[in-house]
Amino acid sequence: SRSSQFQHIQSFVLDLRVNQLLANRGFDMSIIADHEVESIRNLAEQCARGNPPRYKRVEAAVINTVAAALIELPEFHARANHSLIDAFEMIRIAMPSAFEAALGFVASVQRHGLDDSGAIRRVKLHFGGVI
Repeated sequence: SRSSQFQHIQSFVLDLRVNQLLANRGFDMSIIADHEVESIRNLAEQCARGNPPRYKRVEAAVINTVAAALIELPEFHARANHSLIDAFEMIRIAMPSAFEAALGFVASVQRHGLDDSGAIRRVKLHFGGVI
Protein backbone atom coordinates (compact mmCIF):
# COMPACT_ATOMS: atom_id res chain seq x y z
CA SER A 1 0.00 0.00 0.00
CA ARG A 2 1.01 3.65 -0.40
CA SER A 3 1.28 4.05 3.38
CA SER A 4 3.76 1.20 3.63
CA GLN A 5 5.79 2.59 0.73
CA PHE A 6 5.91 6.00 2.36
CA GLN A 7 7.03 4.43 5.65
CA HIS A 8 9.90 2.66 3.85
CA ILE A 9 10.99 5.96 2.33
CA GLN A 10 10.68 7.83 5.62
CA SER A 11 12.66 5.16 7.46
CA PHE A 12 15.36 5.22 4.80
CA VAL A 13 15.76 8.99 4.88
CA LEU A 14 15.71 9.27 8.66
CA ASP A 15 18.21 6.40 9.07
CA LEU A 16 20.60 8.16 6.73
CA ARG A 17 20.28 11.40 8.69
CA VAL A 18 20.84 9.66 12.04
CA ASN A 19 23.90 7.86 10.67
CA GLN A 20 25.21 11.16 9.34
CA LEU A 21 24.78 12.82 12.75
CA LEU A 22 26.46 9.91 14.56
CA ALA A 23 29.42 9.99 12.16
CA ASN A 24 29.75 13.76 12.58
CA ARG A 25 29.94 13.26 16.35
CA GLY A 26 32.75 10.75 16.01
CA PHE A 27 30.92 7.48 16.58
CA ASP A 28 32.51 4.36 15.12
CA MET A 29 30.37 3.65 12.08
CA SER A 30 32.32 0.57 11.02
CA ILE A 31 29.70 -1.76 12.52
CA ILE A 32 26.98 -0.23 10.33
CA ALA A 33 29.26 -0.23 7.29
CA ASP A 34 30.22 -3.87 7.87
CA HIS A 35 26.53 -4.78 8.10
CA GLU A 36 25.80 -2.94 4.85
CA VAL A 37 28.67 -4.75 3.12
CA GLU A 38 27.40 -8.11 4.36
CA SER A 39 23.84 -7.32 3.25
CA ILE A 40 24.97 -6.34 -0.25
CA ARG A 41 27.15 -9.43 -0.60
CA ASN A 42 24.34 -11.73 0.61
CA LEU A 43 21.88 -10.13 -1.79
CA ALA A 44 24.34 -10.47 -4.68
CA GLU A 45 24.89 -14.12 -3.80
CA GLN A 46 21.14 -14.76 -3.90
CA CYS A 47 20.95 -12.99 -7.26
CA ALA A 48 23.87 -15.05 -8.60
CA ARG A 49 22.02 -18.23 -7.60
CA GLY A 50 18.97 -17.08 -9.51
CA ASN A 51 16.95 -16.29 -6.39
CA PRO A 52 16.45 -12.51 -6.28
CA PRO A 53 13.61 -11.32 -4.06
CA ARG A 54 10.27 -11.63 -5.85
CA TYR A 55 7.91 -9.69 -3.60
CA LYS A 56 7.36 -5.92 -3.82
CA ARG A 57 7.79 -5.39 -0.08
CA VAL A 58 11.16 -7.15 -0.14
CA GLU A 59 12.11 -5.25 -3.28
CA ALA A 60 11.44 -1.99 -1.42
CA ALA A 61 13.85 -3.10 1.30
CA VAL A 62 16.42 -4.00 -1.39
CA ILE A 63 16.09 -0.52 -2.86
CA ASN A 64 16.74 1.01 0.57
CA THR A 65 19.68 -1.31 1.27
CA VAL A 66 21.39 -0.69 -2.07
CA ALA A 67 20.80 3.07 -1.93
CA ALA A 68 22.10 3.34 1.64
CA ALA A 69 25.19 1.33 0.76
CA LEU A 70 25.89 3.47 -2.30
CA ILE A 71 25.53 6.64 -0.22
CA GLU A 72 27.29 5.59 2.99
CA LEU A 73 29.99 3.12 2.04
CA PRO A 74 32.37 5.60 0.42
CA GLU A 75 32.07 7.77 3.52
CA PHE A 76 32.23 5.12 6.27
CA HIS A 77 34.07 2.20 4.78
CA ALA A 78 36.04 3.23 1.70
CA ARG A 79 38.18 0.11 1.56
CA ALA A 80 35.12 -2.10 1.02
CA ASN A 81 33.79 0.01 -1.82
CA HIS A 82 36.06 -1.51 -4.50
CA SER A 83 35.36 -5.07 -3.37
CA LEU A 84 31.63 -4.49 -3.84
CA ILE A 85 31.66 -3.46 -7.49
CA ASP A 86 30.94 -7.03 -8.64
CA ALA A 87 28.21 -7.43 -6.02
CA PHE A 88 26.46 -4.24 -7.14
CA GLU A 89 26.77 -5.34 -10.76
CA MET A 90 25.17 -8.71 -9.96
CA ILE A 91 22.26 -6.95 -8.25
CA ARG A 92 21.92 -4.53 -11.17
CA ILE A 93 21.70 -7.40 -13.65
CA ALA A 94 19.28 -9.52 -11.59
CA MET A 95 17.06 -6.67 -10.36
CA PRO A 96 17.40 -3.79 -12.86
CA SER A 97 14.28 -1.87 -11.78
CA ALA A 98 15.21 -2.06 -8.09
CA PHE A 99 18.77 -1.00 -8.83
CA GLU A 100 17.57 1.95 -10.93
CA ALA A 101 15.20 3.00 -8.14
CA ALA A 102 18.12 2.85 -5.67
CA LEU A 103 20.16 5.09 -7.99
CA GLY A 104 17.19 7.47 -8.10
CA PHE A 105 17.14 7.52 -4.29
CA VAL A 106 20.84 8.34 -4.27
CA ALA A 107 20.33 11.15 -6.78
CA SER A 108 17.43 12.55 -4.75
CA VAL A 109 19.47 12.55 -1.53
CA GLN A 110 22.38 14.19 -3.33
CA ARG A 111 20.09 16.81 -4.87
CA HIS A 112 18.08 17.65 -1.75
CA GLY A 113 20.44 16.72 1.09
CA LEU A 114 19.45 15.68 4.58
CA ASP A 115 20.38 18.81 6.51
CA ASP A 116 16.92 19.94 7.59
CA SER A 117 13.36 18.72 7.76
CA GLY A 118 12.51 20.48 4.49
CA ALA A 119 15.24 18.64 2.61
CA ILE A 120 14.19 15.31 4.11
CA ARG A 121 10.57 16.02 3.13
CA ARG A 122 11.66 16.84 -0.47
CA VAL A 123 13.53 13.52 -0.72
CA LYS A 124 10.44 11.67 0.54
CA LEU A 125 8.08 13.55 -1.81
CA HIS A 126 10.38 13.09 -4.80
CA PHE A 127 10.51 9.38 -4.19
CA GLY A 128 6.93 8.75 -3.14
CA GLY A 129 5.82 7.54 -6.58
CA VAL A 130 8.84 5.44 -7.43
CA ILE A 131 8.50 2.40 -5.16
